[in-house]
Amino acid sequence: MTERASLLQRCYQGWANIPIRVLLTVPFMLQLVGAVGIVGYLSDRSGQQSVRELADQLTQQVSLRIHDRLTIYLHTSQDVVAANYLAVQQGTLDLKNFEQLQQQFWQQVTLNPLIEGVLFSNEEAEVIAYGRFQSEEIVKESEKVTGENLSVGMPFFYSLKSNDLGKRKYYLVDLKGNPRKLIYTFKIDNRIAPWYRYGKAARQQTWSPICVYKILPTLGIYALAPIYDATGKWRGVFASDFTLAALNTFLNQLKFSPSGQTFIMERSGNLVATSTLEIPFVKPALGEPTRLLAVNSKDTLTRDIARQLTHKFGNLSTLQTTQQLTLMSNHERQFVRVTPYQDRYGLDWLVVVIVPESDFMADIHANTQRTWLLCGLTLLVAAGTGMLSARWIARPIYRLQQAAEALAERQLDYPVEISGVGEVARLTIAFQRMAHQLKTSFRSLQESEQRFEHLLHNVPVGISVFDSTGNQILLNQLGETILGRGNLPNLSLEELSAAYQIYQAGTNQLYPVEQLPVTQALRGETTFVDDMEIEVKGERVALEIHAIPFFDAAGNLLYAILAFQDITKRRQAERILTDYSRELEHQIAERTQELQRSEERFRSAFEDAPIGMALVALDGRFIRVNRSLCQILGNSQEELLTKTFPEITHPDDVATNLEQVQRAIAGEINIYQVQLRYLHQQGHIVWALVNVSVVRDSREYPIYFIAQIQDISDRYAIEQMKNEFISIVSHELRTPLTAIHGSLGILESGIYHNNSEKFNHLISIALNNSDRLVRLVNDILDLERLESQKTELVKEACEVTDLIEQAVETVQPLADTAKIHLDWTPLAVSVWAAPDAIVQTLTNLLSNAIKFSPAGSTVSVKAEVIEAKDSNREKVRENTHTSLPYILFSTCDRGRGIPADKLETIFGRFQQVDVQDSRHKGGTGLGLAICKSIVQQHQGQIWVESLWGTGSTFYFTLPVQPPAE
Repeated sequence: MTERASLLQRCYQGWANIPIRVLLTVPFMLQLVGAVGIVGYLSDRSGQQSVRELADQLTQQVSLRIHDRLTIYLHTSQDVVAANYLAVQQGTLDLKNFEQLQQQFWQQVTLNPLIEGVLFSNEEAEVIAYGRFQSEEIVKESEKVTGENLSVGMPFFYSLKSNDLGKRKYYLVDLKGNPRKLIYTFKIDNRIAPWYRYGKAARQQTWSPICVYKILPTLGIYALAPIYDATGKWRGVFASDFTLAALNTFLNQLKFSPSGQTFIMERSGNLVATSTLEIPFVKPALGEPTRLLAVNSKDTLTRDIARQLTHKFGNLSTLQTTQQLTLMSNHERQFVRVTPYQDRYGLDWLVVVIVPESDFMADIHANTQRTWLLCGLTLLVAAGTGMLSARWIARPIYRLQQAAEALAERQLDYPVEISGVGEVARLTIAFQRMAHQLKTSFRSLQESEQRFEHLLHNVPVGISVFDSTGNQILLNQLGETILGRGNLPNLSLEELSAAYQIYQAGTNQLYPVEQLPVTQALRGETTFVDDMEIEVKGERVALEIHAIPFFDAAGNLLYAILAFQDITKRRQAERILTDYSRELEHQIAERTQELQRSEERFRSAFEDAPIGMALVALDGRFIRVNRSLCQILGNSQEELLTKTFPEITHPDDVATNLEQVQRAIAGEINIYQVQLRYLHQQGHIVWALVNVSVVRDSREYPIYFIAQIQDISDRYAIEQMKNEFISIVSHELRTPLTAIHGSLGILESGIYHNNSEKFNHLISIALNNSDRLVRLVNDILDLERLESQKTELVKEACEVTDLIEQAVETVQPLADTAKIHLDWTPLAVSVWAAPDAIVQTLTNLLSNAIKFSPAGSTVSVKAEVIEAKDSNREKVRENTHTSLPYILFSTCDRGRGIPADKLETIFGRFQQVDVQDSRHKGGTGLGLAICKSIVQQHQGQIWVESLWGTGSTFYFTLPVQPPAE
């Protein structure tokens, strides 16, 4: 006791020697430092634990929200098909009454906005359905396909009827659901659709496999309710489709952390939806789209987590409970929650929520540093200030912790007071925003899940999956359609060919087991075959199959995946294309030979043409010339090809030709004819008749000219000789003939009465012959003036009656001498003509009629107005080419007539029926030629109708004077 008391005494004395400020400061500081150190350590540990708990709670909450949204959307589709199935079982819904089905579906779609589509399809390939455009993505894709202006929420109707099988028709509807406008037609037989085949094979309400739609590039899934009658006979299937695009949008809108992500995948590893908005299928350059495995995702975080999950659990099918994991990606810890999502209809997905640790630790680390800083300041200021500061910092953190706990308990409306330092306040604001976003996301879950369901509707190819033992575990609806039967479980590879009736292409031999694509894939080989056929309903179907093995991270074979499609039509098209190519080659060869022959004929015709021919560029250069042209101009082909058209043309004719060329280039004319003078190589002039046509391309642009040059120098010389002859006849011959005729007339008048009868007879003969020569000369001169148009016919309005009367009066003495009666009928109509020329025509025709008519007969002349459209006389129609009214003149006699072989030639020069007529009947043989020339210059026609021995009728037409004139 003495020693103990002594020790205590000494300690007391030692403390007593220490200043009180030291005793107050040092113990407090030691306590404060120790307390701050412990608090800092515990705060850091607590922060990490809180972060882990918060991450667990957050991922759990997000998983629950995704689970709830999936349940709401997916069960809506199952509920509607279940209701329709129940109505059929209770007898309130008749499957054969499509009007009742249509009303039922319209009510369901109208009353429940979550329903994206409801339909019924039977074994007769009939379909009736209503749907709704549930997302902007579907609306945009549908507008591309239909060309219509659509909107989100707009309902539509589609059907496939027995009277128009194979054509599914989509309609916009009115407010009562009645189809009002056809917007798209899609060729399909629903009986071979994957969802239909899957529903038929299921025999109970279920989900179809996820597939890529054929019409729109999106994933979708069907809720199916197969219908069988009491005898087990297949009646059809109720279906409600759900596109999965909406799930992508929903997951993307779950802003539960700055870098957090979530995705949904199947047990097979195929990606169903992701918050990164990545398209969950692959579109190859060739072939059909295929599902995207999560381990092949373009997103690094999704790909890393999927691979680590596959490596950790091996077969994802073994993952049956929720797993909260901490994994690494991008050298950073990730809080991962994997939650299985299953329903009683066979749906089995995995919901993966990922939260990076950095989303929480950044604020924790900042708060820890701030805590130590405040502790140091507290040591300097005071213990009380330190405690106050600690309380000031700890209190908002505590409130934030309370808010996090409330959020974990799904209390989204829990109030959080914004207080404390800036980081804690911003974290509080972030919590408020996250709670608001979660609440908003729940409201948008319906829309996103509807889009997601629509994405899983169709798969563009058949998909079959075999496990490592060779057992077929999956066959999609399109695969069932192609194969003609559903999945056959517990079937060995040796039985596969016989069960599915798989043959080698073009034979009746079953496909060898060791060569089957699935066999090769199970050996770890990727293979492709297109020499396989299956028999479906008695018909062979050609298949193209891609088979790939699927391994786990350890390299163990898990599955063999087969993608196949019906290539029967492609095979048929290839055969048709081969036959067509062979026929096309044959036709091309024949066409080539024909073109070669045609080119040779053209070359021969061009080079050997008896007239000059040339291809001329638009600027006048010669492109090609033939030998005849070279002979005409006296140049070689090489010389002409260096010249131009104007260089060989007489200077006085260049302007005339250039005017026509410019009109042809402008498109006013395509062909023109012109008479030109060319300069021969030897210096003399060559007269030529030139015909030019312009060649144009497919756009009607002129390319070059084709010129035909005919040497008419001889003709021109003859024409000059003829003109000189006519001049001689006119001046040198007619003057002495007139004098001779006058002298003979004086002698015949009897001035010398003592002449003998023989002398008088000779004088009469000479007088008659001189009369004939005078008439011949006059006729030749008249005809020449008419044909050369040296004499202009002055036309005026003439009365038809006056013209006929003048002609009759002129020939009346001749008729009286021949004892011929003239009969004519007046016509009070005006005609546009040269009166003297028409009187001459009528006089010539009447004179011929009188000459060749027997004594006592009648020669008639008449005129009548003819409307071109009302002409009933075949001969008149043949010889009249006008749509305007005209006057038809005719002279009729009862003479001997004209042979049929001379009806056309009788109007030629010096043409007579009998060569003796010129001596016995008089005449020069030029009268009808003069008549023809006169009538043609009046734009009329002249012809004759005659029967040998019964007489002749001559006709000619003249245009009626237009009223305006």
